[in-house]
Amino acid sequence: MSRFWIYLEICAFYFYIVSAIIYLLYIQCRGSIGNTDRNLIAYRYKFDALEYYYRDIDWFAFNFVMLCLHISMTSYLIQTHRGIYHLDNPEGVRVTTETYGNTELVLMGVLTVIRLVVTIML
Repeated sequence: MSRFWIYLEICAFYFYIVSAIIYLLYIQCRGSIGNTDRNLIAYRYKFDALEYYYRDIDWFAFNFVMLCLHISMTSYLIQTHRGIYHLDNPEGVRVTTETYGNTELVLMGVLTVIRLVVTIML
């Protein structure tokens, strides 16, 4: 079970870094093609990019990390059920399709779809 949590923490950390990179690249590309609000340009250049976009980066990272974690954990569960990874629950029972069924996969799929819909709506 500890391997699962280490995998979860490492994924969250790297997804956070990747999300900041993606957001800053998006801002850079948007500015390069001239798709910006001219009234905010003078105000924006008084700050560092990270300082100016701090809240936007955090909000994007929150949504990006949650969506990517759902997708990666669904992949991890699928591989566990196929027998590629071995995961024991707290009672010491090995997690397989025979011991638990596909309920976890269905729930992770539903959570992923809900997170995607909420992210798109916001």
